[in-house]
Amino acid sequence: MSADKSAETALRQIKEKRYADKFRLEKGKTVHLLGIAFSSMGHTVQDWKEEVLA
Repeated sequence: MSADKSAETALRQIKEKRYADKFRLEKGKTVHLLGIAFSSMGHTVQDWKEEVLA
């Protein structure tokens, strides 16, 4: 994970690297993808984005 990138970039990485695949195989579970953008200057969360996979 890298600081000063967008939440959208983080979500794109999660999808491209298929991190959620192993969790999607479990029946009856809802998977939440969270893209979080951190600020290296303020040491805070700049932005976040969620996508729900049913």
